[in-house]
Amino acid sequence: MPVRKLSEPQVVRGALDAPTVRLDGSRAAAATIARKRAVFHDVLGCAVELGLLPANPVSQVRWTAPRATTVVNPQVVASPAQVRALLAEVAGLRPELTAFFGCLYYPALRPEEAVALRQADLMLPPHGRGKLTLTGVCPHTGSAWTSTGTPYEPRGLKQRPDGTVRVVPVPPVLVGLLRQHLREYGTAGRPAVPRRPGRHAT
Repeated sequence: MPVRKLSEPQVVRGALDAPTVRLDGSRAAAATIARKRAVFHDVLGCAVELGLLPANPVSQVRWTAPRATTVVNPQVVASPAQVRALLAEVAGLRPELTAFFGCLYYPALRPEEAVALRQADLMLPPHGRGKLTLTGVCPHTGSAWTSTGTPYEPRGLKQRPDGTVRVVPVPPVLVGLLRQHLREYGTAGRPAVPRRPGRHAT
């Protein structure tokens, strides 16, 4: 398609509408739609700089992104009793992963955030609530795709400036799971997340 066709409103609207639907026909997440719209806008901005378009057509089309759904469907969220049953099942099959899955539920960490936790990031009092200081993430991307040659590549926290930390309170039940994990399995085998100077909390 010639670049000049992108000046036509119907073409631009079609390009903006496309990322709002996933391949399975369901509605895409609002953050995904916003990110792809921003990329599309930047690409057309480059076309303007190169003299291929007179102006960015995205700015000239009245288009509103679909609103994000703010209501959580309770039918798809595990109840506290179900979570206790799930963690008990994990404890019977892979006890070394019990605290990991506890971190995904109680403070709602991303998997890559839970993997990156180190003992220095934990405040686990004998009684009461504790806290986790998140300093980075370790997404599993495969050793063929990292610059470190390992399956994990340490990065900063998602969608936050480099050097940011995030302090997360945790309930006593997770404090107990983490203390038990450290007591029985220690910290061996976790990927290292290098600290960066000048971190600030959010």
